[in-house]
Amino acid sequence: REIVAAYKQTMSFSQLNDIVAYFVNNAVSESAGKETLTVNLQDLTESPLVRETLLKCACETLGDCPEIAAFSLSGSTLQAVKKELVETKLYCPLYVVAEPPDYDSDMLEIPASQLAKYADIINKKIKSTLNDEDEKLRGLIAWTDEAELDHKVRSVFPSVENRSGELYGVMTVMSYGELSKAELISLTDEITGQLSDGWGESFEQNEVRLDGCKYFISFWNSDYFYLKPEAEMFHQPTNELKM
Repeated sequence: REIVAAYKQTMSFSQLNDIVAYFVNNAVSESAGKETLTVNLQDLTESPLVRETLLKCACETLGDCPEIAAFSLSGSTLQAVKKELVETKLYCPLYVVAEPPDYDSDMLEIPASQLAKYADIINKKIKSTLNDEDEKLRGLIAWTDEAELDHKVRSVFPSVENRSGELYGVMTVMSYGELSKAELISLTDEITGQLSDGWGESFEQNEVRLDGCKYFISFWNSDYFYLKPEAEMFHQPTNELKM
């Protein structure tokens, strides 16, 4: 079982390997003293044991797919129902500094709202920083070590959004089904770590040029940070919780 888990094989897949190995080894034994050997693949594929094991492999593999809600087996046909992909948006404040005209001066902190009209340009910059192949497909969740989140969440992509003249950081989450409260808390912790030490730390060091000026945008500020669902952020007045 440990070997199967280590190589990400189902038990049936391991059994199928054993069956194929038996057929091949048997053919090798029967060809002792001959210059050639023949493996009758038709006998292999028509074996009831092979067909049964292949079906088990397919069922186990399908059952392990995060996007599959349920499936049934009828004869040699599998019917599956896929889970609904659910979008959840999480918002955070942005911390923005501008490079001063006088290079001997300190960076100038400015309200994020001053860059609200440049949201599309900033988002192109954000997209250009997602370079890893897995990161391009799944965003920040590609780096999670949490097996449950990796299975539940399809993607988490960072962006900025102009909401009535205010600029916010946004994490757009696509998950297989609704996130439970516990899953949302776990995901929030995961994203917070990425914004403070992972992708966010890297992004804030990349300048964003707008109208000839250099800006540095951070999704993380240790003095003032929150990560809230859209409904809580804009529709349900609550006390802000620092994290």
